[in-house]
Amino acid sequence: MNFIKEIDELHQFFQTYFRGDLDDVTRFTSVILDEFRLIPPSGEELNREQIVSAVISGRGSRPSVEIWTSSHYLIEETDDLLIAEYIEHQRDEGEETQRRSTVIFRKDREAFNLLKWLHVHETWMKNR
Repeated sequence: MNFIKEIDELHQFFQTYFRGDLDDVTRFTSVILDEFRLIPPSGEELNREQIVSAVISGRGSRPSVEIWTSSHYLIEETDDLLIAEYIEHQRDEGEETQRRSTVIFRKDREAFNLLKWLHVHETWMKNR
């Protein structure tokens, strides 16, 4: 399904970018809507500008990080939106974390995998 491919590809971008193996953030910025919001496990709300700035400044900051996703689940799909859930895994310097993420996509015929990111809400999982 397109949503699984989009989730996996964007997280692969994050891994490559944070390792310092990529300079261009277009893959990320082109699929994040202007009204995008992220609620990380801390509970704060971050807007598109804050997230893009954080990603840009994080280039090369985690040279050994591994990032992947699993347990993709389609919650609901309408003509305009797709809501899904997945688990994001990160391993860096021997420590592994997992967070359960819920994402709302807006469908867009011009976007990678026909989806743009509208909202993400993340929660730490127990093994943290």
